[in-house]
Amino acid sequence: GNKSQRGPVTPVTSVRWRPDGESFAVGTFDLLLLCDESGWVQHKSSPNAMRVLDAPHGRDTFALRGSAEVPSSLMSLAWSADGTQLACTNGNGSVFIVMVVGEVRESGPIALETEAPNALLARHTCVDQDGAAAGGGGGGGLGGAEDDLLAEERLHFGQEKVLATGVGFGKVVVVTQRQTHVYDPPEWHQPKSYTSLFQQDMPVKLVVLGPKVMATTDTAGALKVVAYDTGRVLCQPKFQGMRAELLSRRSLAVADDCVAVVDHASMSSVRVFDANTGKPLSQRRRGDQGDLGTISHPQGGAISEVGLSLVGGISDRKACFVDANRDLYLSPCADQTRQPIKLCTMCDSFGWSADSSALCCVSDGKLLVWCIPDVCFLDADLLPLCQHEVPTPKLANDALAPRIVAFERGRISTRSGNGSLITYMVPLALYSLALERCVQQHRWPKAVHLCRTVSRCEGQVRGDQGHTLWACLAALALQQQHIETAKTAYASLGLIDKVQFMNFLKEVPSDEGRAAELALFKGVPPKEVEAMLLQSSLHYRAVKLNIRMFHWERALELAQRQAQQGELELVHIVLWHRRRYLLRQGRPEHLEPYVAQEDELEEGTELVDEEVKAKIQREKNKEVQRPQGMIRRSSIAY
Repeated sequence: GNKSQRGPVTPVTSVRWRPDGESFAVGTFDLLLLCDESGWVQHKSSPNAMRVLDAPHGRDTFALRGSAEVPSSLMSLAWSADGTQLACTNGNGSVFIVMVVGEVRESGPIALETEAPNALLARHTCVDQDGAAAGGGGGGGLGGAEDDLLAEERLHFGQEKVLATGVGFGKVVVVTQRQTHVYDPPEWHQPKSYTSLFQQDMPVKLVVLGPKVMATTDTAGALKVVAYDTGRVLCQPKFQGMRAELLSRRSLAVADDCVAVVDHASMSSVRVFDANTGKPLSQRRRGDQGDLGTISHPQGGAISEVGLSLVGGISDRKACFVDANRDLYLSPCADQTRQPIKLCTMCDSFGWSADSSALCCVSDGKLLVWCIPDVCFLDADLLPLCQHEVPTPKLANDALAPRIVAFERGRISTRSGNGSLITYMVPLALYSLALERCVQQHRWPKAVHLCRTVSRCEGQVRGDQGHTLWACLAALALQQQHIETAKTAYASLGLIDKVQFMNFLKEVPSDEGRAAELALFKGVPPKEVEAMLLQSSLHYRAVKLNIRMFHWERALELAQRQAQQGELELVHIVLWHRRRYLLRQGRPEHLEPYVAQEDELEEGTELVDEEVKAKIQREKNKEVQRPQGMIRRSSIAY
């Protein structure tokens, strides 16, 4: 792999990854180092300088140290199954066990630090309406002026050792040997405590938080989805070849209604499960297209990281994954008919926004943001227009790839290779969040007004935030099928061909026909669009679709089906279009179905232009006069 950090001066004699995959221990001469996954040294200490922690009565010893007066190299390391203890052997024959303390987990205003194996220090920063931080919480707060900035609380769990912690989405989860505690900061005194979630002989080793549920794995290899409010195990997803002991925060993702797991058996697919039932997620598929609830790599590459979008319903849920080549792909979870789309290459880290549809990633020394990433499934031409590059001079000069820690409320927090935490403000993310809320409330005039205001303030040229926001509005309008707003957005972007298509959509007389044309514009396969039209009894549009796609044999086949019911107009229309096409190409007829159909024409039947055009107009009038079908008129707005 690539060089990530400068190693110690003395030779490295032992290395061991932690079971959760988030850090690893390094042994060298008279020195033990704890590093995060990027290689940044979080802590280092000599065995002789380590502090011995004893239980109150001396019966249990949290950290044991043998006689190590003579400095020597650490020859062997071994983590406990739950990742809380590390056994070390010295070259002089001594053996000692250490426990990791001082680890900090942060999310927004919440920070959780491990003070002792059975004690945590919780911090919560409160901000009042005037913008000044105010104190809160219970005892243990800092005194003086600092009491107004920070609220501290020390959490003790008696004789129970803390096995795992999680911070995120306004929740703090602490798993001990017998209980699971869920806190709602800044209220620390009345946690929701649940028992019987895990067995003492098979403790938890990984906790991944979601907005409403969390996923856990234990040393027995069981994956559980647990609800915060009730503490009930909602489901235990399983599939053939599943290895839950290999899961980490990179290969396991949680949302409100589904869970995504990298399949370590094939490595080229992601399994998506319903969070309430544990069954594979229902998906739209074409025939026998793989297993249900599976997202496959389009080139069959190995997938190393996965993430789920955090807003919207199950139909709006998107999955991002990074393969072994560090390419970032986006795929809908509930629609297997659409192939995953590559968003960028050289992706070092990515993260979904906690409060909007935005997606950010670190790619080749750049911090990129897609406000509406699923625009690639609506209009691929809008994808580069919805991409925004955040000015990051420090990021470009960093030789080590930073990791995205959090993305919420328009702020992106990254952890640099040297361990520093850097936060970038992205105003465009706030604008797009306000735009999404306007669209959810169907306040289209306000959405257009917001885009115009931002364009005046931030600029309208391509690359400016105003131009990007117009592209976001076009994507949202297409998603909601609001044609007039989409037309306004395309006009502001200067995409005249798209404006003309929107005008064409407004002239389509039926809702079903308009929905079919829009589906074709979004990239839905013509076969599926044809099925939509035939299901709505729009036979002329189905025939005309195949003519536009130059599927001449299929167009004639559909027309002949209608001819069997006594309607010969469609056959005449298809033959007329075919003759005009061959005349323009200067070619004779060579398709056997058309040669046979020409021979079957009644004697004296002439395909006169005026008569055929009149038949076409009658078919269009049938569409205008037909009753409303499956799609309500309110679903296609003007």
